[in-house]
Parts: sequence; structure tokens; C-alpha cells
Amino acid sequence: MSNLISVQIPEPVKQSVRAHLEAINNELNPYLPDISPELLDGMPRMADGREPFTGKALDFAESNPQLNPPYLDVAELRVDLQAYRDLTPIYYELEQITNRVKVAYTAAGSEAYGASLTFYNTVKQAVKVGLASAKPIYDALRILFENNGRKKQG
Repeated sequence: MSNLISVQIPEPVKQSVRAHLEAINNELNPYLPDISPELLDGMPRMADGREPFTGKALDFAESNPQLNPPYLDVAELRVDLQAYRDLTPIYYELEQITNRVKVAYTAAGSEAYGASLTFYNTVKQAVKVGLASAKPIYDALRILFENNGRKKQG
């Protein structure tokens, strides 16, 4: 068994991080729309490579209003592009933090679950060889182990 992670995050650090996350959420919340995943999936994506195109299209739309279709709101295009530019560094910083937390979360969960499986299999073998004290432990763990498997399938 490898040990990729072995940390104990002090309670004051966890409380501080949660407070900072709450402050970030509260501060940004008025500027973050609530859009359904279905609606979001159907939207075209900007991505870094398309930002120069969008900026240039805005410049041309502002300097050539005779080419704008009547349904194009050029002022809103400018607002949206600026919001994209403002959110980009925030998004990337949060994404880096999220990815690092996800790696630690996944590694910690994997190591804990793997060690638990090792213990469970040892208890199961103890029951097979007739160790009576292992039976109640096995029964308690077996119920949780089997119920977890059913939840994932259903």
C-alpha cells in the first residue's frame, strides 16, 4: 500500500477556509446567474481562442452599426465580454484550488477505502476459519458494504 497523503487539517484552518469560501460566495453571488445545466449545455463556448474573435467582432459592430442586425444588442455584447474578461482570472484561480482539493480528496478517500477493504477481507477470512469474535464485525461491515454496492447499481 502506498501512502500518497497523510494530513490532518487543524479545525481552525477548516473553519477559516469555510469562512473565506462563504465570503467569496456572498461577494460574487449577485453577479453569478442561476442557469440550468440543460440551458448551459446548449450554449456556445467562448474559450481562450475565441476571445480575440469576440473582441474584434465587438469593435467592428460598434464602428459599423449599419451592419448590425436589429436583434443584436451591441451594448450588452460589450457588458458580456467585459464580464467574461473579469471572471477569467477568478475562474482559473478557483479551478486550480478546486483541482488540488479534488486530488487530495480523492487520494484520501481512496487510501481510507482501500485500507478498509483490507481490514474487511481479513475479517471475512477470520470468519471462514471459524474465529467467532470476527462474526459480528463481519456482519456489521457486510451490510454496509453490500448496501453501498446496491446504491451504485440502482
